[in-house]
This record gives sequence, C-alpha cells and structure tokens, in this order.
Amino acid sequence: MITESQVRELVGNLEDPILNVPISETEGILEISIKEEKKHVSVKIAIGREGGQEQLELQMKIVSLLKEEGADSVGLRFEELPDETIEKFRSTRGSAME
Repeated sequence: MITESQVRELVGNLEDPILNVPISETEGILEISIKEEKKHVSVKIAIGREGGQEQLELQMKIVSLLKEEGADSVGLRFEELPDETIEKFRSTRGSAME
C-alpha cells in the first residue's frame, strides 16, 4: 500500500494549475489520511483557485497517480491557498491569474 511520504511526493510534484508551481512549493498538501485495510487515500489540498476545469484536471491526475500506486479509492478535498501565498507566487512567477 502507498505510504504518506509517497503521497506527499507524488502530489507535491504536480503543479498548482493556477500558479504553475509545484504543490510542494506552495505547501498545498494540508492533510493525508491512509486507511490501509480499505486501500483508501484521502488528501486535502490547497490550490490557487477552487473550482473550474483546472481543479477538475488536477483532481483526475491525482486520482490516477494514487490508484497506479495501489490505492483502491481516493478522496480529495480542495480549498484555496491564503491570499498572501497566492500573491507571493503570482509576483515571483508572473502567473496570469484571473
């Protein structure tokens, strides 16, 4: 079964679809819960903006990655990063956010 450190690495290497920086850099992985007996992985993630196609695509990538690593089911919850974090990455990367 996948471990918490594997989840942190896999998800952390994906880019925040709004800020275009790795989720590990934004410290966007808020919670990880693994129920080994059910092979269930639950992850709470903060991204630059909730909703929309970008979140949906990220969600599908995460589910696919975690299932490839042995999870039978994946639960995801999203929230928005704090404004100061968004501003920090927007100004350093010059991302176009709407």
